[in-house]
Amino acid sequence: MSMARDLSKMPPKGKERELLTRDELYFDIAHRIFLGEGFHALTLGRVAEDTGFSRATVYDRFGCKENLIAELGIQCGRELLGVMERALEFSGRARERMFAVGESISHDPQLFVHNMRILRIIDAEIVLPRVSPTLQTEMSGVKERVFATLLRPIEEAVAAGDLKLGPGEKPQALCFTLWTMVDGWAAAMTGGAPLGAMSLADPLTALRQHIRYLFDGVGWRPLSCEWDYDETARRIRLTLFAETL
Repeated sequence: MSMARDLSKMPPKGKERELLTRDELYFDIAHRIFLGEGFHALTLGRVAEDTGFSRATVYDRFGCKENLIAELGIQCGRELLGVMERALEFSGRARERMFAVGESISHDPQLFVHNMRILRIIDAEIVLPRVSPTLQTEMSGVKERVFATLLRPIEEAVAAGDLKLGPGEKPQALCFTLWTMVDGWAAAMTGGAPLGAMSLADPLTALRQHIRYLFDGVGWRPLSCEWDYDETARRIRLTLFAETL
């Protein structure tokens, strides 16, 4: 057996490890400031002050705070992508695996909402124009991968005959509708929606219920009336979240 090591998987050493550790500190501090005090409180000068590095070092790394926020957003997108990809490894029919994606997000909804808040601010007109073209391209790539991953079980359901679309209908349209429902929920949760006036004690449960209505409405089998999704949820918890039980 060859004892040669895969150098591409070796942990970073020396200067590279130092820079990665420094970046982790930058992002941890920026994340805390952004979520705790808001967009305007997050400045490169503040990051320098809280991390103990010089302003010149921090400015040399990011150039402007918009680039820092964009890199935070890329991290958030990759984190979401990782959650989705893990959920889609669940053994079951396509709708069960899409259900697993929802269960995974529901497992830590606060983290999801925080990540979506960061992703949303990047698209604001005061941020995006100042983000470097390289980071804009990288951010777009992450979003495209998230959409493609969400689309996968829908396409698999069509291929398996569990979902029959009408003439001219495309899986992408259903995926887009699902995307807007989840994105709209996250926007409402971070945008000060009058949940009390709506008498919504549990907005996440309401979202999940209406996604179920959507899937039943387009005939994505197994339908809620013919499948025990509570049992599916139990298997998902045992499979994906056993370490937290």
